[in-house]
Amino acid sequence: MTLHALFSPSKPRPDTIDLGLGRVSRLVSLVSALASLPPTVHIAGTNGKGSVSSYIDSILRSAGFRTGRFNSPHLVDVWDSIRIDGEPVTQVQYNASRAEIERVDAEHELGSSLFEILTVTAFYIFAVASPPLDIIILEVGLGGRLDATNVLAPENTLGTVITSVSLDHQAFLGNTVEEVASEKAGIIKSGVGCVVAPQESESVVNRIREIGIQAGASHIELVQKATLVVEEEILSDTDRLVPLWGKSGHPLVEITLPFERTTLKARLPLAGDYQLSNVSVAVALIDQLRHLSTSHPTATTDARITLIHRLANIDSCKIGAGIERTSWAGRLEWVSFPIPGSVSSRPLRLLVDGAHNASAAIALRAYIDNLSPAPRRVIFVLAFSAGKDLHALLSLMLRPGDALACTGFGKVEDMPWVQPAPVGEIGKAAVQAAGLDPEEVEHFEGAEGLGNALGWAAGLQDCGSGATAEPRGNEDLIVLAGSLYVVAELYRLRRGEVV
Repeated sequence: MTLHALFSPSKPRPDTIDLGLGRVSRLVSLVSALASLPPTVHIAGTNGKGSVSSYIDSILRSAGFRTGRFNSPHLVDVWDSIRIDGEPVTQVQYNASRAEIERVDAEHELGSSLFEILTVTAFYIFAVASPPLDIIILEVGLGGRLDATNVLAPENTLGTVITSVSLDHQAFLGNTVEEVASEKAGIIKSGVGCVVAPQESESVVNRIREIGIQAGASHIELVQKATLVVEEEILSDTDRLVPLWGKSGHPLVEITLPFERTTLKARLPLAGDYQLSNVSVAVALIDQLRHLSTSHPTATTDARITLIHRLANIDSCKIGAGIERTSWAGRLEWVSFPIPGSVSSRPLRLLVDGAHNASAAIALRAYIDNLSPAPRRVIFVLAFSAGKDLHALLSLMLRPGDALACTGFGKVEDMPWVQPAPVGEIGKAAVQAAGLDPEEVEHFEGAEGLGNALGWAAGLQDCGSGATAEPRGNEDLIVLAGSLYVVAELYRLRRGEVV
């Protein structure tokens, strides 16, 4: 089904997703500080939003701009979804700002949803920041057209971005990629340009263009994927489980500046072939910002016009430096930490990825299959949100011969509607859809499920490697994936918290 607007001020159920712009528009209008909110870059899409927002943020900061960034969901703590100059705001700052937004909401009996409260809290933190922020980067929470982040007018939007679009959240966004694209493209604004990532389906591009024209976008820029620059290199015997990409492990790529019609080279700090598209999208957005005119909808004050002139001075060196300083946790990230009871003296080393839909599952498996040297065996530790098509996801992610620990995750702060899929269903789907040997599938439930699952995986890895202290080429690879919520629990374990 497609989304429908909910303009009633009635209080939503706390355990449901309640989309619409009625309540959040009213709430924003009642918070006087938001009248001076800095201009924004708005990003929608199925996959790649977080990476693209991180590239844009890093490039702008490298060029001397002071930034705010809002990503969702949060990773470990709810306040880490709100960042100023690349760093999460403090818990104290978050709690004080949220209390003010909740006070206004209660005083006017708006009944705003949890995500609406979070979004407006982020807006408030950005609006009152000192020194003032130059630009805000906003990631859509769900969909786009009726997402709370879409409350801002064209006068507050420097540019919009649509990343890769595929099926996800069908109950809210529709059962075809064209329907999903329609919801994502709902962030496009009159008089504002939109940068669009390479898409698998031409019908998605056509739908985005159609909606962009209807919205009155100044232009729609379809981005070309960056290309790898071939570098000759011989890996040493001690290199293990890394892509064959450059001596630093980071590929050198050539990226097109679409408005300049030139290219630049930079090393990609983030792993995965899909980063070739993500970095190109971010650079195209920056190039668009460099070519804004003083007739742009945001050019409403002398300060805004000055900002447009400053954006025009971002040079290729600053863009390259920003790319190479980008970080984004929980996506194809290598993590190490000790596991109690492990035979090996080495910390557990695993690949962590929040892959939770079909496109991300395909990308994760492709990354694993292209590791060099190839792992002897892949040991997955997986948890999924309830409602996912486990058979479809696991058939894409797993291969016969893999081992699997099925687990879950605990309550997600401010997202009570999120529940883990039953571990038994994960294991059953893995055997049926991916052909895994039932003897290689284990289930770990309860509060200590993740820790026990990692201990089991480490034990298998120890057995497979002979418990040697030195790294070997063809050894077992442990992969944690299926949900950002289980990734968050891993990070909490790493910092010593009980999950």
